[in-house]
Amino acid sequence: MYEKVYDVAIIGGGVTGTAQAYIFSYFVEGVSRILLVEKNNNVALVNSHTVSNAQTLHGGDTETNFGLEKALKMRDAERMLSAFLEKFSHGQGAFRRLYKMAFGVGEKEVRILSERFAMIRSYYPTLQFLGREELVRIEPKLLEGRDPSIPVAALYRPNGYAVDYRKLAECFVAEAKKTGKVEILLGTKTNEIIRRGNLFEIRTSKGNYLAKAVMVAAGPYSLLFAHALGYAGDYTILPVAGNFYHTKAVCFPGKVYGVQDPVLQFTAAHIDSSVDNPGKMRLGPTADVVPLLEKHHWMTFIDFLRTGIIGLRGARAIAKIFCNWKVVKFAARNIVYKLPVVGKWYFLKKAAQKLVPTLRYRDIQFAKGEGGIRPQLVNVEEGRLEMGTGKILGDSIIFDITPSPGASDCLRNAVVNAKHVVQLSGGAYVFDEESFQKEFGLHT
Repeated sequence: MYEKVYDVAIIGGGVTGTAQAYIFSYFVEGVSRILLVEKNNNVALVNSHTVSNAQTLHGGDTETNFGLEKALKMRDAERMLSAFLEKFSHGQGAFRRLYKMAFGVGEKEVRILSERFAMIRSYYPTLQFLGREELVRIEPKLLEGRDPSIPVAALYRPNGYAVDYRKLAECFVAEAKKTGKVEILLGTKTNEIIRRGNLFEIRTSKGNYLAKAVMVAAGPYSLLFAHALGYAGDYTILPVAGNFYHTKAVCFPGKVYGVQDPVLQFTAAHIDSSVDNPGKMRLGPTADVVPLLEKHHWMTFIDFLRTGIIGLRGARAIAKIFCNWKVVKFAARNIVYKLPVVGKWYFLKKAAQKLVPTLRYRDIQFAKGEGGIRPQLVNVEEGRLEMGTGKILGDSIIFDITPSPGASDCLRNAVVNAKHVVQLSGGAYVFDEESFQKEFGLHT
């Protein structure tokens, strides 16, 4: 016998799940009982952890592989999240203000930046296009030791953010708990979700629970739960691990990204200071395909086998993806990065010195234990990688698979999910747009 039925159950206590706990508890009238289930002993200990991601608040401006529509979506997501950070997380160490830059080297990359600036400048009032003279003034280390005959340029925005998404998740939880609507189960593994008429039964390691609606925000495991309920059979996961290097040879007060190729789903190498240690610069990430759903957790290999990537359809899809020569080159380069001694040298030449020419071999050290897993969605029918985050809509259940820029999009995504649940509630729930506008000053 179940003592109560929850209005909403959220599976996963990363920044995506905790953002939903916050939005549902404050801005959805009629929702009074929310359950948040997290398998670890605290929130945000996997890909939302401080050292597991790039700590970037993406806004769509300096992400040169985002089209205009996606850029504007991320602009709105950034505005929403930065408003929360400024209002609720002061003194928590959850963010640091800094500049953001997309830095281009060579005629092709300079042209890409120039064309992008023309396309988006009216939507980003603080965005600037910088030539060599401005770059020397703002970040001279980018030009020191560089051939002056090679064109350089940058898209620059002075008002960016670095975010500790673990601390942000803790802020979401702290605010949500103030409403008295949220029950949090830590150290509790969700084993199965079963449909029971109009309800869902959530079977966990510490008991079973009933909910009217379920939000699954469990990274790559979201797809496994979706498969178990008969959803998203045409999708699988390609787990891509990110790795970083450290350097103390230079110190930037901002984030410098390379120009990203729209054909590739993965971020170009960048250099920035760690959000919790401004004196420690991080370089990366590299990208390695690994047979794990959580980095360093070898028992997740068994779960990897359940994703469907190992099989005829998965193999055919991967083969089709690797028919693209750019993908082959990208994969080969990252394989070389993993080699002892040679890999570090190759990363220095191909990635690090493209950003900072004066860096030397001894200046960079592998950041052991840092970096997370990007759960890259693969459409096995069409044989292609899906760009960015993925959302699978079921009947009163939503599965979010959130590789980058998923953390940046967590609040906007939570609003989207809340409004979807409201729409399906038959009038039982109402999204409080007036309160949301008052809190954030943003239209959704």
